[in-house]
Amino acid sequence: MEDRVYISWKKEYELGIPEIDRQHMRLVELINKLYMAMETGTVAETGKVLQGLIDYTVTHFAEEERLQEQHGYPGLDVHRKLHAELVAEALSYVRRFQAEEPGIEANLMWFMKDWLLNHIKREDANIAAYLLGK
Repeated sequence: MEDRVYISWKKEYELGIPEIDRQHMRLVELINKLYMAMETGTVAETGKVLQGLIDYTVTHFAEEERLQEQHGYPGLDVHRKLHAELVAEALSYVRRFQAEEPGIEANLMWFMKDWLLNHIKREDANIAAYLLGK
């Protein structure tokens, strides 16, 4: 089966902070990998990809928060809370996936795509404007 993508990276998602942009691209790649695993892989394979996506997300969030702290971003506490909420919600999807809840795959994919793209365009864009304006 030819690789298909769930999310196509677009220039409009770039923030102008190379390391963060690379990490966001990697998150898109991992979401696409999860999509393919759900289409063609076993539950165990998909679970492994899903865990890898969550692990990388946590690493990415730590880097974003480090940059915000380093530059004195005034909204760091709010942004940190948003990150914690996402991780908690993603972990609830993992539990539901592991329990083989019917229809969870489509809900999980929609959640990941919606959250990532909206978070980049809204929250992360504000942070980038602040960091680049310094």
